[in-house]
Amino acid sequence: MNTTQIRQAQPTLHQHLAGKRIKDALDFLEPLVRATQRGDLIDARYNLELSYKSILKYTTEGINDPERQKIYNHLLISIYQLTDAVMERLGFIHLPDMAYELMRQRVNQPQPTIDEQMEALLHEYETAKLKSSAMPEIVLTQEFTRTEESLFVSAWIEGDSQSDALRRLFDNEEVPWHSQALVVSALFLLLMRKWDLPLMLLLLDLTHHPRHQVQMRALTAVIPVLQKYDRRLWLFPEITDRLHAISHDTVLSSHIQTLFIQLIRTRETEKISTKLRDEILPEVIKVHPILKEKLDLDNLAPDSGDDKNPEWEEVFAGSPGLLEKLEEITKWQMEGADVFLTTFQMLKHFPFFNRVSNWFIPFVPTHPVVTEALNDSGPALRHSGLLDHIAHAGALCNSDKYSLMLGIPLMPTAQRDMMGQFFGNELKQMDEIHQDELLINPAKRDLAVSNQYIQDLYRFFRIYPNRHQFEDVFAGKMDYYKNDFFKHLFHDLAPLEQMGEFLFNKGYYPEALEIFILLSDATPDHVGYTQKMAYARLQLKQYPQALQHFLKADLLQPDKAWTLKKIALCYKHLQQPAKALDYYQRAAQLTPDSLPTQAAIGHCLLELGNHEEALRHYFKVEYLAPANTRVWRPIAWCSLVTGKLDQAEKYCKKLIDTEKNAHDWINLGHVHLCRGDKKEALACYRQSILNGHTIEAFLKIFEEDIKQLALNGIPTDDLPILLDQLRYSI
Repeated sequence: MNTTQIRQAQPTLHQHLAGKRIKDALDFLEPLVRATQRGDLIDARYNLELSYKSILKYTTEGINDPERQKIYNHLLISIYQLTDAVMERLGFIHLPDMAYELMRQRVNQPQPTIDEQMEALLHEYETAKLKSSAMPEIVLTQEFTRTEESLFVSAWIEGDSQSDALRRLFDNEEVPWHSQALVVSALFLLLMRKWDLPLMLLLLDLTHHPRHQVQMRALTAVIPVLQKYDRRLWLFPEITDRLHAISHDTVLSSHIQTLFIQLIRTRETEKISTKLRDEILPEVIKVHPILKEKLDLDNLAPDSGDDKNPEWEEVFAGSPGLLEKLEEITKWQMEGADVFLTTFQMLKHFPFFNRVSNWFIPFVPTHPVVTEALNDSGPALRHSGLLDHIAHAGALCNSDKYSLMLGIPLMPTAQRDMMGQFFGNELKQMDEIHQDELLINPAKRDLAVSNQYIQDLYRFFRIYPNRHQFEDVFAGKMDYYKNDFFKHLFHDLAPLEQMGEFLFNKGYYPEALEIFILLSDATPDHVGYTQKMAYARLQLKQYPQALQHFLKADLLQPDKAWTLKKIALCYKHLQQPAKALDYYQRAAQLTPDSLPTQAAIGHCLLELGNHEEALRHYFKVEYLAPANTRVWRPIAWCSLVTGKLDQAEKYCKKLIDTEKNAHDWINLGHVHLCRGDKKEALACYRQSILNGHTIEAFLKIFEEDIKQLALNGIPTDDLPILLDQLRYSI
């Protein structure tokens, strides 16, 4: 079998089993089982098929067996287990993935057990303690980190055969917190590769671990694992019992509710990175030399007060919108969005990141890679307080903190010193703010851990060179609200509503619509849900359905201008201008000075052929907003149609002086044609072509206007001659 066939087989089997298509699953398994060349697996499949045929026979013969459902469920579990064993065996034989390569190596090179590795880890930790007795913190040794990595690999590769040992590791308070936190990631990778009930239960139990770094990683990791196996969870009451335990824990329930948002927010990461790379950073680079010169940044006093330099606006005037974009970065960061992926992506090529474990390791200021990086740096960077501030910096994930440290030796001395001073001040302030926030909301500490861990995971699944060997947990839609495990975790609508609001506000309308439909089914007369369903459908161009929702919202909460205007907009999209006009006019009674409403009324009247009345509304828009030049174009056209040629000429010329739009030259040409000045009309038509229209585009527009020109008294028989003259003149 080839690699592609093996990778595609598991989802197909899971789909058959989730749909309870047992025969399809057993048939699909037959060639796969034979490919394993394992007699025990071949026999297991044969026996399971015999058992299933017996169930079918008893059922069709009408034999009543009160244990039948239990037997059926047990059979289903057994087929799932066989599927997992077959896929693991085929991966071991055929796949080049690192996990299977390590398994193959361990056949001939047995490794110490997890219990033995834990003892070795504790020994190395005690040794590090003795060596660091005169220091404020325990300085980790190379031997310790090597043992820690071996423990990670053992848990990742063969943790399913040593689940009891892993429980002992997490129960042992002498094991350093960062080692336990690292092993959580090993469990996560193992469970994403294969199902294992004892490890699944262990991961769920770790969501109650006393160490918050371990707890929050477990709570984060368990979500994609639960989603992967959602269709089989109902077979295991011990899992649903643990989910209910989480749901009844107020703190955990609140944390996991926020975690769903943190995970969904990763969908914004690529969008943010693209905007930073393509829009913001080029503008910053462009403005930096000007900013430095105009603001004399090198000589600014350390304490310059809170007043803003009036020249700043002048500097940013050269890059319109940059200031707003920089403020947008700040907003993203405050929301917890990942704004540093672009910055640190190029700092993931150090040999340190060749090891899988180092993508998940928590940042420890005394890690050997940190101490080595700072050996030749200045005192500002070696200052332990600075490293503590970096460790506590919530804006940087653990992976990026290590990247930062690894990049220091590559910096020029002056840049290193400057960086030390910068971080010494900035990170101290950030840490103080963080500590103040913790006093107000202690839960922020836990949520900062989960957010950083999610960013660590994101970097692994999106940047690690061999990432294609792992199932990307960020690749799907993250529609957790469709999963059964989501329903076990929450007993009210608040989490679903929070998720819907987030998706709605970020513009993910298909998913937001699905959520608000669920919410509306539970509370049919909720006007907010109805409005959001309507708006989402409007954005998705589902105009008939959007209209029905908006009409219902108007019944639930009458005489709201916003709703009336949206109803009108739906009718407009549905090519029903008369109905659209009616609702715009109702909205205008509530907001008589609304420019968009007045303009929309004008557009409807124009479409209905009531040009005189349309003019009245367009003039009102011009009166209320004299600087709005866009209203001049419909004024010019309506004036032309109603025979007000001087007025039409005036507005056409104003437009040409302001914008030089090719359409305005055509309309001005029509004005001259209606006056009988064909020579001037031809000159204007020629300008239209010279200012943007091709001859083909011009002719298409002209053909659409022929009917109106005829109504204005232009003999249509003369028009072909006029157009040929135009062609000769180009």
